Amino acid sequence: MTIKIPTPKDLVPLYQEAMEGQSEEQWQNTFLNAISKMINKDPLWYRAYGFYWWGIKQLLIENGLLEFEYIDAEWLEKIRYENSVYLLLAAFAYHDERLEMGAKYDDSHVIEMNDDTFDSYIMIDDELEQLAVAKSFN
Repeated sequence: MTIKIPTPKDLVPLYQEAMEGQSEEQWQNTFLNAISKMINKDPLWYRAYGFYWWGIKQLLIENGLLEFEYIDAEWLEKIRYENSVYLLLAAFAYHDERLEMGAKYDDSHVIEMNDDTFDSYIMIDDELEQLAVAKSFN
């Protein structure tokens, strides 16, 4: 699958739908809490967010919803938005596309970047992989 990182302008329709009847802060808190619950239930779910995972993980850590430390700084920089809501909207759209493809747990990602170059990425977050193994013994 090849995607281009959407610009904030590209995300306006999704933004308008998401913010209907709530503030950015309310939506972001609800979204992050939902992701936190899913990750606690099924740690490998993170793979469906691809490279956006690093931005999500940072926000989860900052909001006290995840107690891990490692963030892939290189990928975090590639997906940086001035407003974190746009990062979450882009992640949501990417996640939905992965689910529709049946690739929720697939760790392989090919990404078309905004400068029309391609990058491939094997999505591995060792902390979440270890959590998944630990949960398999419970």
